Amino acid sequence: MKKQAFVFLVIILISSLFCASLNAEPLDGIKEFLELDQEEDIPSSKKVVWFPEAQGQHTITWALAAPMRRDLRSTSPAEQLILSYDARELRFDAGLQYQANQFDFATHLYYMPTIHDICQVGIGINYHYYRYFNEFSERDVIGTLRFRWIKGPVFSFEVGAGYLYKVASIEAVREYTPNIYNFSYNFDFISSWQFTSSFDFWGGLKLQDYFDYPLALSPILKMGMDFKCNPNLTFGFDGSLKFIDMFFSAVYLNETKLRLLCKVAI
Repeated sequence: MKKQAFVFLVIILISSLFCASLNAEPLDGIKEFLELDQEEDIPSSKKVVWFPEAQGQHTITWALAAPMRRDLRSTSPAEQLILSYDARELRFDAGLQYQANQFDFATHLYYMPTIHDICQVGIGINYHYYRYFNEFSERDVIGTLRFRWIKGPVFSFEVGAGYLYKVASIEAVREYTPNIYNFSYNFDFISSWQFTSSFDFWGGLKLQDYFDYPLALSPILKMGMDFKCNPNLTFGFDGSLKFIDMFFSAVYLNETKLRLLCKVAI
């Protein structure tokens, strides 16, 4: 039991220190990060920004994910295509993933008003559809409360917590039980160290990933880095570790996955 607690503590510590970019604005240096801001008179109209004041950024991301240690779901490399829109207070994305005999579709919508240009508080809604051909399918709906800190010149983070509602349909028993319903929890923490305007190192801890929605509490630890070649082109890679039974019994590393990506602003 002591060993489990120690491993879990180390993972939390790593995820807080090495943490994916949240589109924070590049800033000049670490010195500014350590200084306190002077009080300024803020117009009442600017204390809370409810809706985007400028046109958001559209991006398209292509990625290739390859399992190094495979679980039953990730048996082969998977190709991903994700479209996203980021207008700070309003964010939306939708993505497809295809691998041998499997197909995923996922979409996220976040509405988070900005408070005093320091943080954002709001809600998030996520829908996911997964099909394992000729075997089963599942649909997931997630609702979360979210908080995002955007003031730091070097460090930024976002956290969300809520519930997962899963509906599964298994081909072999569909005639007797059309659908199986389950509830679970959702949690995600993601943070970024942006060392320069073109390079950032990120990481996070999640209970569900973009295309992976386990029902049990199976933490997924993610780390990676992005390099912006120019304002419209970004290359990156990341790795993820998926653990099983971390909170209930002996910790077991169930999956290791590496991913290469290319993001283009359109």
